[in-house]
Amino acid sequence: MGCDVDDNPVGEEGGKAFGDALVHNRTLNTLELNNAGLGDEAAKAFGTALKQNSVVVWLSLSIHDMGNEKMIENNNIGDAGGIAIGEAVVDSPTMLMIDLDGNHISREYQL
Repeated sequence: MGCDVDDNPVGEEGGKAFGDALVHNRTLNTLELNNAGLGDEAAKAFGTALKQNSVVVWLSLSIHDMGNEKMIENNNIGDAGGIAIGEAVVDSPTMLMIDLDGNHISREYQL
C-alpha cells in the first residue's frame, strides 16, 4: 500500500507528523513526499521512524523538475536530514529505495 502526497504543501511540521506516524505503521510500504516543503527536522523524524519500521521499502523526498510549472514548495533537506535518513537506511532490513534527489545535501554525504 502506498501514499503519494507529492506537490502538496505539507511543510516541516506535517513532515514531522508523517515521520512520527511511520513509527507505528504496519501497512504502508511506499511513501512519496516530493516537493512538499520538507526540511532537516522532517527528515530527522523520518530517520527515527525508519530505524523502527520494518514495512517501508520505498521513500521519496526529492524535488521534481516540472519545467515551467511553479512548484508549490520544494523540499529543502540539508546535511543533517540526509545524515539522519542515511543512518536509518543502513540499519533498515526492508528499505530498498530512497530518493533525496535535488535536495541540499553536500557532496561528501552523497552516495
